[in-house]
Amino acid sequence: MKRAVIYARYSAGSGQTDQSIEGQVRECKKYLKQNKLQLVDVYADRHITGRTDRRPEFLRMIDDAKSGTFDVVVVYTTDRFSRSKYDSVVYKKKLKDAGVEIRYAAENIPEGPEGVLLESLMEGWAQYYSEELSRKIQRGMHDSALKCRVTGSTCPIGYRVSADRTYEIDPDVAPHVRRAFQLFLDGESFTGIGRYLAEHDVKTGKGNPFNCTAIRRMLTSRQYIGEYHWSDVTIEGGMPAIVSEDVFHMVQNKIKKEHPSHSKSAEYYLSGKLFCGLCGSNYKGISGTSKTGAKHLYYKCTGSDCDAPNIPARRFESFIADEVAAFVRDPEMLDAVTDKIYAIWEDRQEKSPGGETQPGEKKTTK
Repeated sequence: MKRAVIYARYSAGSGQTDQSIEGQVRECKKYLKQNKLQLVDVYADRHITGRTDRRPEFLRMIDDAKSGTFDVVVVYTTDRFSRSKYDSVVYKKKLKDAGVEIRYAAENIPEGPEGVLLESLMEGWAQYYSEELSRKIQRGMHDSALKCRVTGSTCPIGYRVSADRTYEIDPDVAPHVRRAFQLFLDGESFTGIGRYLAEHDVKTGKGNPFNCTAIRRMLTSRQYIGEYHWSDVTIEGGMPAIVSEDVFHMVQNKIKKEHPSHSKSAEYYLSGKLFCGLCGSNYKGISGTSKTGAKHLYYKCTGSDCDAPNIPARRFESFIADEVAAFVRDPEMLDAVTDKIYAIWEDRQEKSPGGETQPGEKKTTK
């Protein structure tokens, strides 16, 4: 009796559930029983498109095939295996080299040249359907954007989705956004604004506390003066304004002066990543010229009343680089980090199965 495994998959989307996996596995088990195949294992990827090969269970199955633990892979239909013609050819070749054949529970593909042609046509149709669906979705989102409708799953802080899927001001949160802009004009640091927002239970769209990067992003977003943005669509007045243009432009001028963007301070490699141990404020890059005309780079704490000394940029950057390199080269530490990252990913998969990124197979360490 040949040994077989089942591979099942369903794509990302709010309407996709584990019932799809259960149904595929149920039909595949019927096929196994009718064809006298012994079930060895079940591989299932949830909320992952078949247009990518970055599917943990799929890659685990391909790797397990090399060990000779099964002879047949049974999938419900050809598009469950892959919606990419290229990936389909590549991974079927890997399975064939390992002595493993593929069968389909819901599609009767005959053996011989006719079967090869039919299977190729069905794979091509699966890829066409996937790409055409993607184009239709993009067209639909573009049309929605032209009507200034919400195209994403989250709103900028201070807004909510109206009945007609447009943005409207959230009366409970918008005042805190206005207050954040005013606090910055009054001299408050990003860290202080973060504390204010935390005290009033205002969090980012992902439900996290505001850090300095998120606060900067909020204070520089032109959506707050009513500009609607999606991809290449920009519509002035496409959404209600929360702050006035005067306040917004004063904030932008102050940010440019006190918090230069990374693109204009690329020589400061730790910009946005270095925070004061005394007051918690972020450091910014500054420079000075000596009597000899030599230019010296420093990191300076942005806290208004902080006495932390300036840090020589190049010396400190070299120190950090050496420490990171030593950390990365430590095999035990690298294994621990790898395991921790994978554990976090698994936890997020269970809590938020609709996540966008899908890492590959877990690295096995010895």
